[in-house]
Order: sequence, then C-alpha cells, then structure tokens
Amino acid sequence: AAIALGFVATAVPLQLDRQWITIGWALEAAAVWWLFGTLPHPGLKYFGLGLFIAVGVRLLANPEVLRYQPRGAPVVNWLLYTYGVPALCCLAGTYLLRRAEQRRGAVPDHDYLAHDRQHPGPVVGLLGLLLVFWLINLEIADYYSLGRYVELDLSRHLARDLTRSFAWGLYALTLLGLGLWRVNRGLRIVSLG
Repeated sequence: AAIALGFVATAVPLQLDRQWITIGWALEAAAVWWLFGTLPHPGLKYFGLGLFIAVGVRLLANPEVLRYQPRGAPVVNWLLYTYGVPALCCLAGTYLLRRAEQRRGAVPDHDYLAHDRQHPGPVVGLLGLLLVFWLINLEIADYYSLGRYVELDLSRHLARDLTRSFAWGLYALTLLGLGLWRVNRGLRIVSLG
C-alpha cells in the first residue's frame, strides 16, 4: 500500500500540470487520512501530513502560482478552485483524522507507539484556514487588478483597502461564530488573530 501511494503521488505531477498538481495532492492527502481511519498505520498519517505540507508550500510560498492562468471572471475563476479545493481537503482531512483518532481511543501507559498518537490535524486545519484567508485576499487583488494576471499591489487604493478590511472582518466574525457554535477554542483564537 505504501509503494502504491508513492507511485500515485509521483504520477500526479507527471500526469497533471500547474494547479492541478496541487489539487491532486490535496485530494490524495484527504484520501490517505480517510484510509488511516480504516487502516490505522502511523505511516499513513505522516504521508498525508507530508502531502498537505507540499500543498501549503505550493500555494502559499510559490509566487509563480499567480501566473498559472490569466484572470477570469470575478470570484468564480481559477483561483476559487485552485485554493478552495485544497482548503476544503485540509478541513475535511482534519475532521477525518480526528474521527479516526477518537475511534482508536485513549493511549495506554505501556503503549510503545504512544508517540504515534500525535495529532497533526490542528496544523492542517490551520493550513486550511490560511488557504481560505489567502483566497479571499487573492480574489480581492484579482478584482482590482488591471493587467492580464493577478497583481499583488501593496500601494494605497481606497476601494481595494476598504474591501479587504471588510472581508477580513467578515472572515473573522465567521470564524468567531463557528468557534462559539462548535465550542472550538482554536477557531476563536484564529478569529482574534
């Protein structure tokens, strides 16, 4: 199974291009954590974590991602699925991993694999929230860009800055509301940030 997953992870960049590599890795990472729920091998958990980290690096630290495709329609464009699908995969993966860990139960004191019970789900959940935040900012930048590609212009522009402030406030209030409704302290802290 590990060899098959390695081949699948290698085949994704060979068969796909640009943002589709990232989307493929995100879907595969969520599928690996779903598989961890049925086959609780620690290698699956860390393989999925590695894929999620690769997705985060490709989307957050790669400046070439903005040159993958020309600008499209406002909001409903290639940015929405390029960042939205991986963000959903991160959040779904976090849920799947938490459910799998709860099914496994508590760690006995004599369990020599206790270090394998570390739960990387919150880190991936935070990555999903960062991807949504970055998507919001890119959609605003796309809307106010004048060129063929999305431009990250940091100069003062009243309408763009007000739109960004409003979107950030709405996102923070949404996270705060979800944090209160789900009794999730992490979401409340992220919303304050």
